[in-house]
Amino acid sequence: MFYIDPDICIDCGACEAVCPVEAIYMEEEVPESEYEYIALNSKFFEGN
Repeated sequence: MFYIDPDICIDCGACEAVCPVEAIYMEEEVPESEYEYIALNSKFFEGN
């Protein structure tokens, strides 16, 4: 699993096209079934 630092991301969408499992969405387009990963991503960067 790769993580995207929300403080560095500029919302350009370039990572969407290169994701091998099509798991990257613009924040407003995240499917409800994937919401748990938003929290996991945020937790990864806490304290960094």
